[in-house]
Amino acid sequence: MATRQAPPPPPPPVASRHGAALEEVAAGQRYLIFAILVHIGALVARAASDGNWLVFAPIAIAAAALAVVGLLRLAGGLGLSSTTIALLFVVALVPVLAFVMLAMVNARATKALRAGGYEVGFFGARKP
Repeated sequence: MATRQAPPPPPPPVASRHGAALEEVAAGQRYLIFAILVHIGALVARAASDGNWLVFAPIAIAAAALAVVGLLRLAGGLGLSSTTIALLFVVALVPVLAFVMLAMVNARATKALRAGGYEVGFFGARKP
């Protein structure tokens, strides 16, 4: 009678296998955190200016640019698919959805960094 063996465990995420990938995740996370803060600034500017687009549009554009740079840095380290990356870029252009998306991607990056042995604080990660 043959014994049935359990299937092998799935391979660890890309970020936990490569130190260089974790460095990219840490760098991308810093950009995402700053993008989140700039998004908050854009929302405050919009409320304070009664919707005057000349006031908050440059801030929102800066937040979107920071988000795109952060997502580019994170994408390889987290092993995101091309489809996921494209979807995240599109969402990064919608102010309120971008804020929620950035928080979710930041949480995923934090989880990967902590699994890799990094200490994660408010302004990003650092090696222990």
